[in-house]
Amino acid sequence: VPPDHVGTTSEVTMTTTENSDSRDNNVNLVGIEVKCNAVSLCVIDDYADRDIPLLRILLAGLHVWYDMKDVSSLSNTLSVDYYNSYVSGWEPLVEPWKVDLHYVSTPQYSTIKVDAASTLNLNLTHSFYKLALTTLERLKPVLTRQVTVDRKVVRKPFIPFLIRNQTGHELRFARETRTHPLNDPNP
Repeated sequence: VPPDHVGTTSEVTMTTTENSDSRDNNVNLVGIEVKCNAVSLCVIDDYADRDIPLLRILLAGLHVWYDMKDVSSLSNTLSVDYYNSYVSGWEPLVEPWKVDLHYVSTPQYSTIKVDAASTLNLNLTHSFYKLALTTLERLKPVLTRQVTVDRKVVRKPFIPFLIRNQTGHELRFARETRTHPLNDPNP
């Protein structure tokens, strides 16, 4: 567990009903419920023998109900950040967005209902556009199977930036970052 996930809690509940026939000791599973403070997924570009972060997807306050018959729901706050290598930091792509999804299935049809209390705010910047194009260009040979993988390649460490002091004077610097919801003790 990464250090920024310490202290988070999650819960999985399985709802059951007992068969009314006392001769049969079967238990029928009715549904599965999952509650989790946060689920984070980081997408890494490891194609060029370097591990470079691309996206960080966070589902905060996740609550999933899966009914074994025909109804399911998902409730969470979604946020997505992308790694801007020009500033060596994470920038928001999808601002935190509270959304509820409801799925109903019948023999005749299936429906998905999306309820959101706020507007979906996307930050489509020039930096993200360049990242998306570069990543797609790198993936094109892999997806079309035009590249063979050499398993004896030595991986290079990811170094996001290098500062060289050529002024002849002592310099001090600091990197300012915004607080990510998983690092914030009071979200």
